[in-house]
Amino acid sequence: TYISGAYSMELPEDLALDLGVGYMMVDAEGEDDIIDMSATVSKSLEMVDVALTLTNEDATDETLVFVSVSKEF
Repeated sequence: TYISGAYSMELPEDLALDLGVGYMMVDAEGEDDIIDMSATVSKSLEMVDVALTLTNEDATDETLVFVSVSKEF
């Protein structure tokens, strides 16, 4: 079973902030439940949208950083 929540808000300078947290209940005996979190700051520019995302999962205790650039046609 996976439960998640998310929140989005606008920031100054036409930035956006998206926060998310999830909780996965692991059914396997002896396995710990997993919590994952993410935070994204994004901005729409004239030609593209750019975003910086940080994610963390407590099972691996590893924080990942993603930079993305996208364009709609």
